[in-house]
Amino acid sequence: STQANLKKLFNAIYKFALENDICDKDYSQFVKKTAEQSEGEPTPFTREEVQKLWNNLDKYDYMDSLLIMVYTGMRNGEMRNLKKEDIHLEERYIMLRGTKTKAAKRIVPIHKKIAPLIEKRLAGPSDLLLPNLRNNVMSYESYRKKFDPIIDELGLMTELGEPHLPHDCRKTF
Repeated sequence: STQANLKKLFNAIYKFALENDICDKDYSQFVKKTAEQSEGEPTPFTREEVQKLWNNLDKYDYMDSLLIMVYTGMRNGEMRNLKKEDIHLEERYIMLRGTKTKAAKRIVPIHKKIAPLIEKRLAGPSDLLLPNLRNNVMSYESYRKKFDPIIDELGLMTELGEPHLPHDCRKTF
């Protein structure tokens, strides 16, 4: 995407330059994208890795958040912004009010395996399911400070040998 954006920028610069007689030729047409996206592509957790998450549930405070994302397909930002009022535990669904795409506003079923995890989170004092220490929306960076050590300590790596990312939970779903 960076290369595509740079190519658009070059095209716009040369268009301006040609229109204003600053140059005689549009060299932006020769710029080619060379890199294919491979690193950082979301990679689902394997069944064995998901089982490893369950096996270590009580070892880490935020392990439940990984499992909630794996079993709901929620984006990390959706989970961090999730208000308790949007969780209907008895009816076993979550009303997501995301803004990323039109499909982001949706009803997400609550799998019976994660219902106790959500119920435990609902008992907290905040209006949010996963608040920061001040009971506000947790930043992505703060969440990564909780997520990354879990992944590192459990040795959960992608096929490329890179640590899993939060979005990999969504891809697992």
